[in-house]
Amino acid sequence: MSLVADAERDGARRTLACTEATISIRTLQRWIGEGGADSHDRRRTARRSAPSNKLSDEEREALLAVANSSEFASLPPGTDCAGPSRSGRVHRVRIDALPDLESGLSAASPG
Repeated sequence: MSLVADAERDGARRTLACTEATISIRTLQRWIGEGGADSHDRRRTARRSAPSNKLSDEEREALLAVANSSEFASLPPGTDCAGPSRSGRVHRVRIDALPDLESGLSAASPG
């Protein structure tokens, strides 16, 4: 985009500058309309910052330890069960696939 701006500043017409830069005039118009070169990159391959609610490494390890514990190891990944574990913490996992476990769920369960 800066190449086109430089060419325009030097007196070239925008259409010819876009042709030389191998972009369409419509592409340049979209870029300008979306905030210019400083706007966020919407391509799927663009690098993005991590979301603010991303689990820390410690939280991820703790979650994996619980999910892989013997208490939950026999359940499929799509299961949702909520209730206190032996450690005293309340864990929540989906159980829509196992309706026979619904009777043992706490009131916090959506099932």
